[in-house]
Amino acid sequence: MGYFGTLALYKAFELKKSPDLYLPIMPIIISIISVFILVFIIMKYSIGKINRQNTIETIRKDNI
Repeated sequence: MGYFGTLALYKAFELKKSPDLYLPIMPIIISIISVFILVFIIMKYSIGKINRQNTIETIRKDNI
């Protein structure tokens, strides 16, 4: 979606001697992979923290 918005802006402001639109593929791929790794690490940490808690004991404390 963002690419199409960039392309539309490029076409709208295109000058006669402007260079072609450059799409930086490698930085986009690196960003996507980094986000997936970060989300994976955060989810593993959260699930580990939940599994260490005694769920039944936590519910009992909340009801008192």
